[in-house]
Amino acid sequence: MQLYNKILLGLIGGAAIGAVANFGDIGWLKTILGALDPVGTAFIRALTMVVVPLVTASLIVGAASLGDITKLGRIGGKTFVYYTLTTALAVSMGLLISNIIAPGSGVDPATRDSLSAQYGGQAQQSAKMAAEAPSLIDVVNMIPRNPLASAAQFDLLPVIFFSCSSARP
Repeated sequence: MQLYNKILLGLIGGAAIGAVANFGDIGWLKTILGALDPVGTAFIRALTMVVVPLVTASLIVGAASLGDITKLGRIGGKTFVYYTLTTALAVSMGLLISNIIAPGSGVDPATRDSLSAQYGGQAQQSAKMAAEAPSLIDVVNMIPRNPLASAAQFDLLPVIFFSCSSARP
């Protein structure tokens, strides 16, 4: 059996067992799954632990293998165009779907007013933060003072900048 089939079967099996344990209200199964929680937490932490070294090594080896530094610029330009187009597509799809579905239109007016009063200030603050464009200082902050500290804080943008700038062909 291929590895991707094993992964798919494990995913479906895990989802089925989880659904049975939660919705079927089977006590002994919940107890077993609760006892296995540390194993799952350790697995996720192990995966997270590998991310920074893997990203750093991949970028350094990839940039160093280009040979000609102008290739990096062309790849960066293509990446920027791809990112911009996919972002525009995602925003357009989100706006189209939200206008078709009209989420929240069926909410009771009393509930709507209660939620608006409860979370209105937080929404205004979030909208204000989103409207502010990043300053030059914010852009310069992607250049790390200490790449190890950035890696330790799981701040990947400075790590990516460091990895690409440190690769010498």
